[in-house]
Amino acid sequence: MGKAFVWLNLQTKENRVKKRTATSHRKGAGTSAAKSTYTLKAAAEITGTHPDLILYYHGRGVFGAGATTARGTPVFDDDGIYELRRLEHYRRHLTADKAALALIAGLLHQVARLETALRYRDHP
Repeated sequence: MGKAFVWLNLQTKENRVKKRTATSHRKGAGTSAAKSTYTLKAAAEITGTHPDLILYYHGRGVFGAGATTARGTPVFDDDGIYELRRLEHYRRHLTADKAALALIAGLLHQVARLETALRYRDHP
């Protein structure tokens, strides 16, 4: 009964790479007021998604706010990375195709807007 358990922090190679990549490619990570942004290359490494597929999703407006650099290359914030990872999960594990992903993303955005409207209605 008095034995203490030692919890091991086991990390896979993939998790270590994602953590290292997220911190090394972040812009504005040093300030708490600045929102973190990620380059296309960093987003691809963090999510394990091919950059061309990210550009396809971004070009169709499936995810992300659509922010771009002065050169016109897209940049992504934490919310965009989260959305991309969620879409990739649906694509890989639930075999959703590109058309279904666009529909799913649109529905999720609509649900979020409705939740915000309800929250505002209940607590103006």
